[in-house]
Amino acid sequence: AKGVDKDWDMSTRQASGAEDKGRIGADSVWHPDSQVLDGAGSLKGKTLFITGGSRGIGFAMARRAARAGANVAIAAKTEAEHPTLPGTIYSTAEEVRRLGGQALPVIVDVRDEESIARGVAETLKAFGGID
Repeated sequence: AKGVDKDWDMSTRQASGAEDKGRIGADSVWHPDSQVLDGAGSLKGKTLFITGGSRGIGFAMARRAARAGANVAIAAKTEAEHPTLPGTIYSTAEEVRRLGGQALPVIVDVRDEESIARGVAETLKAFGGID
């Protein structure tokens, strides 16, 4: 695509070969530098603080982390069902647990610094840290 940095063009980037040892999925389309996870290539036992975790990309990230056995803090505003948009921090937490991860639903509004601080504090108390 015109104007797209070739290193970040996800339509053509494929990680492969020996240099990918310790990365997430050798067939991943992500930029290689964003794939390294502590050299181990696994989310097992890691703690993630995912904002916007009740829907969309945040929900997908929470599911992926759960399948790997991660601890997931689902940080979002949505604690009650919306009439037209499915998903709450509690329904996401249920899904994370169903998929094998540990879950902590936390009410967080990323526009409010105090809300973020409370969410991080709850996560630290529950999981002992954030990776």
